[in-house]
Amino acid sequence: MTRRRPPRWLRLVLPLAVVLAVGVTTLVMHALQQPDRADPDFLNPASTAPIGAATLAGTLTGRGVQIDVVRDGGSLLRAAGTGDATVLVPAPDFVPSRVLRALPALPAGTRVVLVQPSAATAYRGRLPLALAGSRWATAAVPPACTLPEATGAGTAAVYHDRYRVGPDQAAGEPAGLCYGGALARLDLAGVEVIVAGATEPFRNDRAGEYGNAALAAALLGTHHRLVWLDRHTVEPPPPRQPQQQQEEPPGSGAPAPDQPGLPLPGWAGPVALLLAGAALLAALAAGRRLGPPVFEPLPVLVRPAETVRGRGRLYQRARARGPALDALRAATRQRLRTALAVPPHGDLAAGVAARTGRDVGQVRAILAGAAPRDDTELRALVRALDELEHDTLAGPSGARGGTGGWVR
Repeated sequence: MTRRRPPRWLRLVLPLAVVLAVGVTTLVMHALQQPDRADPDFLNPASTAPIGAATLAGTLTGRGVQIDVVRDGGSLLRAAGTGDATVLVPAPDFVPSRVLRALPALPAGTRVVLVQPSAATAYRGRLPLALAGSRWATAAVPPACTLPEATGAGTAAVYHDRYRVGPDQAAGEPAGLCYGGALARLDLAGVEVIVAGATEPFRNDRAGEYGNAALAAALLGTHHRLVWLDRHTVEPPPPRQPQQQQEEPPGSGAPAPDQPGLPLPGWAGPVALLLAGAALLAALAAGRRLGPPVFEPLPVLVRPAETVRGRGRLYQRARARGPALDALRAATRQRLRTALAVPPHGDLAAGVAARTGRDVGQVRAILAGAAPRDDTELRALVRALDELEHDTLAGPSGARGGTGGWVR
């Protein structure tokens, strides 16, 4: 009993489906392991959850640091405006642009720590900062800089997002970038802004690894007071007063209403690359060949019947009804031209019609008509082509071109 092979499309699609399933499963598992900034426990100073920050808050409180928890950007600016304070923003993507742009107006000496801001957030806040790259998973690396807080902590798991600082920030500042660019220091009119490229040093579940706890406590313990922004949703812009709207003429250069950018997740890039690779593989599989067919001599002698049967099965497997019929029509036209002595540019259909008594239009439709739409139509056209050749070669009297009665 012959074992039936699976369809060709299944053999092509199945490997791609397996690769796509493994890739999607990997991405989903990776996304589930990433902390959700919209979770109320995320870097919450009172939360003991794995993504909370109660461990860090307890360490700072034990060192005599007063923690003031605020819920919105306006409260943050008012609390930090009194001076002698450190500001922690665990989720900068939820902070309005107007608050980020107001950071240079804080009292000189204020330190602001931003945890893993996106490129859109840096652009909205007009920070002299750009995202230089992002890793699949956070790595622990040595500081490789002269920032005292980093050198005191040593190796820490902060190498996830990497940043570039503006030329005015990098000139003459050896402490500007630490941990391979994952920790950046900015000077905004006397306000020190520290950008951390990962959440691990601040979280409960990773605080005990490497120098994570020492780094986070050193960054946030420079002043006796810490203003901690605990917000997990995008803060809407305040309503504008009608009187202010009338006083601002069009084109006056006033800032537009705040529109927080939508940060892209870290797995967006790998998903796009995976889909592009799957599409390329599907295109190569569907193409089946990268160039025109090349005629090569057979390595061994094969009986004509086997050759015809093999080529027919190839046409059938590829569902190439049109090319199969074109090959049969071309061979038939060549034989008819030879039998009727019709020149290459002569009207073969007229010669066949005169020989068989058929209508010229019908003959042209058989010799060079439209491609068949299904197997039934293909069989009918092949039968009509065979009958036309037989009638033409047999002639009106049943003789094959006058050379001896060949009758089918």
